[in-house]
Amino acid sequence: MKRIKMLVIAFLLAIALFTPAGVIIAGNASVAQAATIGINTKSITLEIGKTYKLKLNRTTKKPTWSSGRKSVATVSSYGTVTAKTVGKATITATLNGKKYYCTVTVKEPLKISKTSLSLEKGTSSTLKVTGNVKSPTWYTSNKSVATVTSTGKITAKALGTATITAYVDGKKLYCKLTVKTPIVISKSTLSLEKSSTYKLKITGSTKTVTWTTSNSSVATVSSYGTVTAKAAGTATITASVDGKKLTCKVTITAPIAISKTTLTLEEGKTYKLAITGTTKTVTWSSGYSPVASVSKYGTVTAIAEGTTVISGSVDGKNYSCTVTVKPFVNPNLAAAPFEAEELKTRNFSFVIPKGWKYEFDSPITELNTIALYPGDSDDNTIITIDIVNTGTSMPDYSDVKDFFLMMNSEAFTLDLLKLGYNDDTISISDFTQKDFTIDKGTGLVTSYTVASENEISTLSQSVYDIYIDNYFMEVNASSISGTYDMQTILDYLMKSMIVK
Repeated sequence: MKRIKMLVIAFLLAIALFTPAGVIIAGNASVAQAATIGINTKSITLEIGKTYKLKLNRTTKKPTWSSGRKSVATVSSYGTVTAKTVGKATITATLNGKKYYCTVTVKEPLKISKTSLSLEKGTSSTLKVTGNVKSPTWYTSNKSVATVTSTGKITAKALGTATITAYVDGKKLYCKLTVKTPIVISKSTLSLEKSSTYKLKITGSTKTVTWTTSNSSVATVSSYGTVTAKAAGTATITASVDGKKLTCKVTITAPIAISKTTLTLEEGKTYKLAITGTTKTVTWSSGYSPVASVSKYGTVTAIAEGTTVISGSVDGKNYSCTVTVKPFVNPNLAAAPFEAEELKTRNFSFVIPKGWKYEFDSPITELNTIALYPGDSDDNTIITIDIVNTGTSMPDYSDVKDFFLMMNSEAFTLDLLKLGYNDDTISISDFTQKDFTIDKGTGLVTSYTVASENEISTLSQSVYDIYIDNYFMEVNASSISGTYDMQTILDYLMKSMIVK
């Protein structure tokens, strides 16, 4: 044993004697190299906002720290790195003139787009994870309340709560989901008549609702949701509640109404009623047509004195007008140059001397023959009026004037008189013919005086042939030594005539 020890000592001495001094120093350096100073990591990856502490190993001395891109990552004097924005930066530690490096990669932090979420039953929303290019795996804690697809789309199924989890890069991100009753407005569209009201309601929330209108000149809304129609047009009513806006489009129309609810007409007069506020077809009817009739277009015709109701029916509703028919009064009655009264047929009104008698030879229909004569039995004045409804519009007077002139010529009239009286002593004097016009009509008046040595002493006669509206009328006035001023009566009769 002693021998072995001596051999080892001799070997070490031999190495010491034959090794150069520089080699010994190098040998010392090799021993130091085993304890070389270095940075604790040469690369790190951080999320924005995160920190990491760098340090130099195998030294107690404090290095100087610096960042190559402070906008990406900063480093404190103690080596604490703070990630600022996405990118890369080189962190440098300098000690005794030597530099040590660490590459820092900064990325977006892993985040879920919502950590809590409230959905109405039947609605959907999609969650997203940012900060990683990998696709997360999605889970739901309660499939009966909510489901989630592989892309993060959540569908609310039933009232309750569930936790939605995104698993990515070994990390779990959570979103707490609450499924609630849907918040709805009672009507999304509404049609109102002007001046009417309607109360809108919100269900599914107990929170205060704020009501607004887009056009207060068309429709207003109270703080309780009561809509008031102001004018024709459209407006949008908005209810704001629990971060949600619910709308109702309101259309305001003019109310459906009849143009008149009461109407007074004289016999023979007309008036056109109308139903406003609708474009639909109106069905018109009269409660008693002998008093007043109504056409399919709403034209009311007053027929006889009395009262009836005219109705217009549309959209299942009736709109009525009470019609009172008053007797027609000829406006020329008061201005007559003699004490007068009115004579009326269905379509005509005449002013005649008061107390005169009249007879109708036929009903008041298409053909009327009216005989007028004084109440005095010894007066031989008589006026006859023959009226025929031609059923067509009045022809041009010039087309029939020649016919009138021929039928009322002096020779033709004289022949008729001789034939009627069988008297060759009859003669005509003061024979005149002239045009005349009256209200709505044109005609020819023929006047003459007849004398006879036998039966007729003096006969004054005038004949009016008239076309007026759809009627042909002939008025014949004769007076044999009468006491009345027949011409004055006849002239006013024609002047006062009115077609109703």
